[in-house]
Amino acid sequence: MKFSKLLYTASSALAIGLFASVSFFSVSVNAFAKPKEDKIFQQSKVPTVSIEGWGQTQKGKPVQRIVLSNAHGVTARILTYGATLQSLEVPDASGKSSNVVLGFKDISGYEATGPSPRPYFGATIGRVANRIPNGTFMLDDKKYDVPLNANGNAIHGGKLVLIKKFGKL
Repeated sequence: MKFSKLLYTASSALAIGLFASVSFFSVSVNAFAKPKEDKIFQQSKVPTVSIEGWGQTQKGKPVQRIVLSNAHGVTARILTYGATLQSLEVPDASGKSSNVVLGFKDISGYEATGPSPRPYFGATIGRVANRIPNGTFMLDDKKYDVPLNANGNAIHGGKLVLIKKFGKL
C-alpha cells in the first residue's frame, strides 16, 4: 500500500473515530427544516477542511497540516509527517475550547532525538502498538522474528515506523 493511501486511510479512520463520538456531521433529515441554533457555538454550521504549511523538517522537507473543524467547535490538526494528530480542540459544557492531546508547537519537537526515546505524541505508529519482547512472536504455531529497535525489543512497528513517513495530499 502506498504511504499516501495509508496516510489518507489513517487520517480518515482517525477523523471518523474522533468525530463520530462528537457528532461531526449534523445532517438534517428534512432539507427544508430550519436548522437548530446552538447558543454556545456561534461558528459556521458546515464542517471545514483546510491545508496549511507547517514548516519543514531538519532535512528541508515541507510539512503540511490538515485542519478539520465542525459545527460543534471541534478542531483536529493532523500533520503529513507520519499522520500525526498534533492537536484536538474540544469545547467543554460552557463552550470554552481546550486542546486535549499532547503535541508539539513545531516540527522540531516531533523530530527530536536524544538519549531517551522521543515521545510518540499523536503518532500513527502502525503495524504494532507497544512492544514485541525480544522481537519474536508466534502466530499459528510459526515463529516470527522482527527487527529490534529498543533495548532488545521491537517497539511501535520497528525500524520502519510510520511516524517518520510523509504522506502526499
